[in-house]
Amino acid sequence: MTCNLKKSTTVSLLVALGLFVGTAPTLADQVVIEETPKDGFARIKFIWPSPVPFIAKIVDRQLKVSFARPIDSNFESLPGKLIDYIGRPQLSNGGTTLTLPTKNDYGLNFNSRGRVVTIDLVDLKSPPSPRSRTVPIAKSIEKVEIRTGQHSDYGRLVFDWKKKVPYTLLRRGNRATLKFGRAANINVSNFKKHPINNVDSFHSEIQGDKTIVKFKLPIKSRLRDFSSGSKVVVDILSVRGKDNTVVGSKISTLSQPQASKEVVERVGFVGGQSAKRPLLISPSIRNQANTPLPKTSSLINAGLGVPTTFKLGKTSTKSGRPHISLGISRAKAQTAAPKVLSPAGPDGGNEIVTVRLGWDEPVAAAVFRRAGALWIVFDKAKRFDVEKIKEQAKKAVLSLDQVSAPRGTFLRLSTSPGMNPSIRRDGYAWVLDFKKQPMAAQTPIEAKLQRTSASGPRIFLPMVQAGEALPFHDASIGDNLVIVPIIPLSNGINKRHSYPEVRILPTLQGFVIQPRIDDVIVRSTSKGVQIYSASKLSLSPPDPKAEAKSRIRTLSVMKRIFKSDVWRLARLEGMKEFNQTRQEMMAQIANSRGNAKQNARIVLAQYLFGQNFGYETLGVLRRIRNANPSIESSAGFRLLRGGSKFLIRRYEEADKDLGHPSLNESDEGQFWRAINQAGRGALVAASGALKATGKIILSYPKRIKIPLGLLIAEAAVRAGDVEFATNYLQMISEDEPTPKEVDQLALVEGKLQQLVGEFDAAVEAWGSAAEGEHRPSVVQAIFRKVDLDLSRKVIKAKEAIEELERIRFSWRGDDIELKILRKLGRLYFEVEDYSNGLRTLRSAASHFGAHPDAPKIAEEMSG
Repeated sequence: MTCNLKKSTTVSLLVALGLFVGTAPTLADQVVIEETPKDGFARIKFIWPSPVPFIAKIVDRQLKVSFARPIDSNFESLPGKLIDYIGRPQLSNGGTTLTLPTKNDYGLNFNSRGRVVTIDLVDLKSPPSPRSRTVPIAKSIEKVEIRTGQHSDYGRLVFDWKKKVPYTLLRRGNRATLKFGRAANINVSNFKKHPINNVDSFHSEIQGDKTIVKFKLPIKSRLRDFSSGSKVVVDILSVRGKDNTVVGSKISTLSQPQASKEVVERVGFVGGQSAKRPLLISPSIRNQANTPLPKTSSLINAGLGVPTTFKLGKTSTKSGRPHISLGISRAKAQTAAPKVLSPAGPDGGNEIVTVRLGWDEPVAAAVFRRAGALWIVFDKAKRFDVEKIKEQAKKAVLSLDQVSAPRGTFLRLSTSPGMNPSIRRDGYAWVLDFKKQPMAAQTPIEAKLQRTSASGPRIFLPMVQAGEALPFHDASIGDNLVIVPIIPLSNGINKRHSYPEVRILPTLQGFVIQPRIDDVIVRSTSKGVQIYSASKLSLSPPDPKAEAKSRIRTLSVMKRIFKSDVWRLARLEGMKEFNQTRQEMMAQIANSRGNAKQNARIVLAQYLFGQNFGYETLGVLRRIRNANPSIESSAGFRLLRGGSKFLIRRYEEADKDLGHPSLNESDEGQFWRAINQAGRGALVAASGALKATGKIILSYPKRIKIPLGLLIAEAAVRAGDVEFATNYLQMISEDEPTPKEVDQLALVEGKLQQLVGEFDAAVEAWGSAAEGEHRPSVVQAIFRKVDLDLSRKVIKAKEAIEELERIRFSWRGDDIELKILRKLGRLYFEVEDYSNGLRTLRSAASHFGAHPDAPKIAEEMSG
């Protein structure tokens, strides 16, 4: 798994890859260790017999590397050549953790490629370029310039060597490596100024007497190379879609309506997505009619996710596509789990009508209502078969047309009264589930007023995956809008924000800005959307009372039932002294009388709870209650008993204790109610309370903090709250998780990557989880990877059947098994193996007859 390199004094990263599914070996692996001093950093390589997950970090001048399997190696070579960097190594935790004292403060870079784990200690006084993962390129050797060119269906890289040079071009998946036979300083600055489509993560390095250039490209793009004299030329050919549009290709601005002669900077991209052309808003946009697209219309694929600045009537553009960085693995961190995000109505009979809008690549979306119409907007262009969509929608959608616009795709729908969508994704496709329900974003985004920014007063909408801003003239009303589609699911504006110069309209997904003056500027950046004006926005002065209340809320301390020092012993000792500590506590109980005995029991119950021993805690609590029945009315007793039942997954029983009125006035009580709700599967419903109270777990011992943090992150992902999920995954990864917890981290990280549309990163994360020890995570990771690969057409149905049959019996009795059986049944039908399909679905129906989805299984068998 390719890692996202970081440089810091305290850094943590999960890198996980492997080849086999199953339990971890009990014997230590023979590992070859190589150490090499470099110019400005020291490198340590661990060459394993097979890929291995690991976590690395520097804490208090100690490099700690924790592997998922025990390591067996001759450490006599260390520190060896790196004596100026590190001291003698020590093994701990059963041979899985290697600790190396460092002799200075260093940055930390690391990655894994196959079975080789590489760790670099970087001299902070002269850190290498973030684009270079090896030796910084020397200035005294030959300098080679790069020229770039963008054509209609391919991009070109030209390496201007002074003399002919031998070279090889290798490609593996979406990664290309160009090896030159001489060492040279490749000047990448020109590429950064003038990037081309379909090329990402471009960097160069020197290895011995050779120069290595590496970059990423879309999996479907083709490469073409040749030499001309001393020049080496590499072409990256774009892929054409079914409608002959260029997929992921940047089109010259000459094809745009002429709006302004203002100079516009060309911009690049990250993650294999195309660079965006500048957004030029023609004054003639006001005269465009909202009519369905003619069949001869040529639509241009506009790209995704690059920060774009535009001004109504004038234009400027700056870029650098936003992406998520987790510190767990390369988390450019989406497809949310294919479940309806909004709960069914109270009558339980609210029929759901599903509309699927398929894409062959990642796109951002905006969904909103205006003047009675439902608008669905994508930041890339595509022609949809509106008649086919109407058939899917049945009576939920009364009319539908595709509206012409200079950029993106605009669909306008008229729906039956009260019918509103909830949204999800299936692979690249956006799926809308219509039913009678209110339309509101699951994760509301609050506009922030920034009165003292460098550009003057402005409004800021925080969003780490804001897409390209799209201008649009709504002819039905006669005004202009700026629409910003986004990647994260169901993130939008739940209430109208009105200012003298601009309005921000309610949305289910994305942002809709309504300028009220001509010089409003909307800029999409890596952190969110900025709205400002050359003539200065008139933002009302802050309300002193409101600011004071906000400050109090920010600084307020969580209302706890247990003080933080209750967990101190469990936090400090972990499991190292567990047996001895428990024996001492039990001896204290035996030697005490009266209230002292009861207090000693309470101390033992708290200790066992903090160490995640739910059954044992319940046993002690039973003795406490027998000695004093009135203690059941106390908040502490109810929380310990309800929390212990949560730990052993007796959620309904836990509800009875956690719902006790004694917990009403505390944040800690609210947290445990919400986490129990999440444990029962209501992740979206619990996410709001968990976001408000989740930091309560920071004082908990690691053995309960990590499982709770994983569930909080899972709830955040399901609710589409990227920042919330990222924060908790980062926190967990830095708390020395066990190998099984590392597997669970990788599984959730993959879901987060899918959430923000980074499908390759999601597959990598799930690939690492699939090689781990935590069997439920192994099975889920394989299932999710297969499902995503199918939707992306990376694998075919027969290959998917083989993968799913391999894990079919690996985990039994819950929703995971049911999902696998239903998917297998549908795949067998797809390849016309009806006997196996029926047999598989019959097995699902017999084992899960009481499941809410049982009627759907029967429909699948008959349909």
